[in-house]
Amino acid sequence: MGAKVQNIIDMVALALKYDSADKTKIYNPMSLAYYDICELTDWLKLRKTKVGDFSGSAITMPEGTIGVTNIVSDANGPYWQIEQENILPTNGVNLRWHYVSTPEGTDLTNAVSVQIIDTDGDPATDSTVIHYWAYPPEITEADAATQEILLPDARLLALKTIVDMIGLIDHDEDQADRYRNEYQSALAAATAKNQSPTRYIGGKR
Repeated sequence: MGAKVQNIIDMVALALKYDSADKTKIYNPMSLAYYDICELTDWLKLRKTKVGDFSGSAITMPEGTIGVTNIVSDANGPYWQIEQENILPTNGVNLRWHYVSTPEGTDLTNAVSVQIIDTDGDPATDSTVIHYWAYPPEITEADAATQEILLPDARLLALKTIVDMIGLIDHDEDQADRYRNEYQSALAAATAKNQSPTRYIGGKR
């Protein structure tokens, strides 16, 4: 099991010299930092799959989806990701998928939708598996002792929270730079170890 929310709260409080009464001030900045890190890449513990039975229409992804990495068909293999504006016939070569643009003013609760395209550039029908990653459960004070941080290195969240909060309190710039550098180093190391799957992008085999 990974580090718990309470562990990270304690690390941040120690670094910022917060007493027990001030720890409640950390939850909101830490939640924002958590989601910022989750959006950076498809971290292993955030990966999910769902069956996508396309019948000519786009499929809306589950609430909390950050992004899609691959769409794969048992019958036809991987679909290649393209931009929606690049839908052109491929002379029988590539099956493709794209995010469906969200009209301005749309409720973003379930904003992530995907569409598969056949070699003629038309919406396709196929049974697929959609690989995606999603936001973790919201951080709450009530669950702090049991809620696991779903990142490869929980220090990432502590350091990111400290960096984001340090400007709000009286700390010297040298100390702030040390935390920023430590965060960037930890992020680079975690990203390198993340073992992201092969992604099929650009519409070319």
